[in-house]
Amino acid sequence: MALSDKPEAFLHLPVNLSDYITLIDHYFVENIRTARRYIKKINPLKNIDHITFHLIDKHLDHQDFKPLLKAQYPMGILSESGNACIADPGYKVVFQAQQLEKNIYPISGPSSLLMALSASGLNGQKFSFEGYFAIDQQERLKTLKNIERNKANNSFIFIETPYRNTKLFDFLIENCKTQTTLSLSCNLTEIGAFTSTKSIKEWKHQTKKTKEIIHKNPCVFILSA
Repeated sequence: MALSDKPEAFLHLPVNLSDYITLIDHYFVENIRTARRYIKKINPLKNIDHITFHLIDKHLDHQDFKPLLKAQYPMGILSESGNACIADPGYKVVFQAQQLEKNIYPISGPSSLLMALSASGLNGQKFSFEGYFAIDQQERLKTLKNIERNKANNSFIFIETPYRNTKLFDFLIENCKTQTTLSLSCNLTEIGAFTSTKSIKEWKHQTKKTKEIIHKNPCVFILSA
């Protein structure tokens, strides 16, 4: 479940989401401030002061959530990404809940990764989410070589910190083979969302315009050999 101040973003959320917000008073969240704002937008009548928040993030690999999960009341995970536990640290909580044989009820929100893949025209049957490209230049080049050696037409999904989008785009333009396919999706779920799929050779003719679009905006990169 993702927070947005833009009304159109809420068109992509399940219609029964407010019912869950009403029911649940205990949440695992990545950011307490945005979680409080989100809950208030979904259910303005909810008393925020009666809610307990447990903080989770990508650095809590060894934290034991089981004492909290043994409670007999419902608990929720409120994700900063569109779909909880997908490219999101919430999976750590769910794994421990599975070990306790708790019932898990997933509520699907708008996942930018899957939406980008759907709009790309690239292989949606064989794909993988690769996260962020390595910072080290040699590791980046190694990743590209592995992708371009792939003969199964797989789709490889990457993300980047928005302010570094243009640097990653430049790196791909400079180092990918001209026939490699790159799909870019930007500002998904918002008015003016952008998705375009082209060969690296074609992208080279639109670098200035493209960098203006993706600069400091949430973007998903998909590569296919």
